[in-house]
Amino acid sequence: MEQKDYLTRQAEIFGQVLGKILANSLHLKNQEQTSNSIAITIRTFSEDLGLDIMALIATEPDDLIKMLLTEKKFSSGNLEQFADILFIMAENMSQKEKDQLNKKCLAIYEYIEVADTTYSFNRQWKIEKIKTDLLPVW
Repeated sequence: MEQKDYLTRQAEIFGQVLGKILANSLHLKNQEQTSNSIAITIRTFSEDLGLDIMALIATEPDDLIKMLLTEKKFSSGNLEQFADILFIMAENMSQKEKDQLNKKCLAIYEYIEVADTTYSFNRQWKIEKIKTDLLPVW
């Protein structure tokens, strides 16, 4: 029972930190604020969640999902918030990093589509946008 309470509390903390990062990221107004926000986001992931974003960029999408679920005990909601943050960060990265982050986002969103019973128009829009962005230009 005590273990379950601890895990529940950890999931709540992850959700709060992810929500805070997401809220801050959505209020960006210019490039300088965007750069600062990305730096703050990377630092917050490291300090509060023990996640190295740059290492995550190099991780295969399926391995990332498995790690977040098993080691970090992310819920579906936490996963979606995490993907939303990566989605926002990707818009302000170099093309190579953007593609890597978008692949992670796509894998997470598609995992949630299968694992979660709730349909989200917003999630579906993001999936389609990422797929369109990842298509090679001929």
